[in-house]
Amino acid sequence: MYKIFKNKNILISNGATRVYIDPIRYITNISSGSMGLSFAKALLKENKVKIVSGDVKIKYPKNENLEIFYTETNYKMLETLEKFFKTSDIFISVAAAVDFDVKHFSNTKIKKDENKDSYVLELKKNIDILKTLSLQKTKNQIVIGFSLETENLLENATKKMKEKNLDFIIANEAKHSMGLKTASATLIDKNGNKTYFENLPKTKLAKKILKKIYESL
Repeated sequence: MYKIFKNKNILISNGATRVYIDPIRYITNISSGSMGLSFAKALLKENKVKIVSGDVKIKYPKNENLEIFYTETNYKMLETLEKFFKTSDIFISVAAAVDFDVKHFSNTKIKKDENKDSYVLELKKNIDILKTLSLQKTKNQIVIGFSLETENLLENATKKMKEKNLDFIIANEAKHSMGLKTASATLIDKNGNKTYFENLPKTKLAKKILKKIYESL
């Protein structure tokens, strides 16, 4: 692995978070966690890697250089990430954190009313994990974000990178990535340079993205 990714403390967020409606039901998404796992595998040989993980459909390997910390909600994920962020050289935010929170959480199971045909669930903005952390980064840290979109991919990704003070952002469309073994993606750097990777196995994609980041730096 390239020098910039050698003997470093790597922090990765991965998987899907949950937003509870009541003690039993929750909102989440279809993230498998395979992309975050691919980055971890590419970096494990020569670095210390910590993964703060939500729900995943993959198994993490046992490795002396790898530590896993499981969380559920955005708040718990952020709380755990903050414990390690300041001592991390590189943070890769792969987690598919739920953007919305419920406005009124029910402390008891919401019962079905036979006289009602519809229910209203009010949502509010959830805490932004990546933005909260990236605004704390020092000049010696590298923060890499992801932008998963269904439309206006590059426009939305570039806007997100600027708003969240990122060094790089990886933009991909949900239909070409989420829950799949392969993915297409565009790497964008601070100067607006774009590199497109088409339909690669995620393990290979992670390595190519890291190689390009090394070359950019």
